[in-house]
Formats: sequence, structure tokens, C-alpha cells
Amino acid sequence: MTRRAMILTSLAFLLGAVLGRWLLPPLWGQARRAVLQTKDLKRVDLGSWCEGKEATIQLLEFGPGTSDKHYHPAHSFAYVLDGSENQTVQGRATVTAKVGEVLYDGPGEIHETTNSSPAKVIIFRIIEKGKEVTTYVP
Repeated sequence: MTRRAMILTSLAFLLGAVLGRWLLPPLWGQARRAVLQTKDLKRVDLGSWCEGKEATIQLLEFGPGTSDKHYHPAHSFAYVLDGSENQTVQGRATVTAKVGEVLYDGPGEIHETTNSSPAKVIIFRIIEKGKEVTTYVP
């Protein structure tokens, strides 16, 4: 590698590092949150009462960040056990749920959930059997 090429490569790297540090912090705050733990507590077929549906209860622990926009083929109720959750359902104002409070989203409602610190929730769903629990929206 010639000296000129080495200098240009070094300058391009430094410029990228400086601009990246300056331009990307707003995106770092929107990092996708990690699901730290998911525990299925109960799953019940509702066939004799509600054909094609089942009830599920899960315990989820999340790290800070965002869930990204998504929807569920379910009625979903999230009871906050620890931390807090901010939920924005498309077309509505953001709602914050703290310990002891419940968030709701209906079947097909596009929403995004964020939290700035770890959170633990119990999610109860009445969901269509055989469907993916979560579908992400671009």
C-alpha cells in the first residue's frame, strides 16, 4: 500500500469515526430492546368456548430499548411487575404503565413499546391458534 493510500484510508476512518459519533447518538437511544427471559406459564385451548382461539400467559423480562413497530393476532394485556413500559398504538397518544398497571393492544393494532430501564411483565393473550405471536412492520 502506498503512503498516499495509507493516509487517505486513515483519514477516511477518522472522519467516519468522528461523524458516526456525532450523527448516531439519537439512534443509539432507539436500540432494539433485548428479551432477557421468556417463560411460558400457561396455554389453554379455548376451542369449546371460542373456536380457533387459545389463551396464553407469559412472563417476559426486557432490557432497555424499543420493541420496534409490530402487531399480534391477539387481545394482549401486559401487567407490569417491575419497571415501566411506554406503549404507542398507531394513531393514539403514548401511554405509560408503571408497576401494577396494565397495557392493552387489540388484534392487528400496530404498536411499539419502549422502556429506558429493564422491565418485567406478565402478558395474557387470547390469540388465534397456529399464528405467529408477533409480526414486525417495516
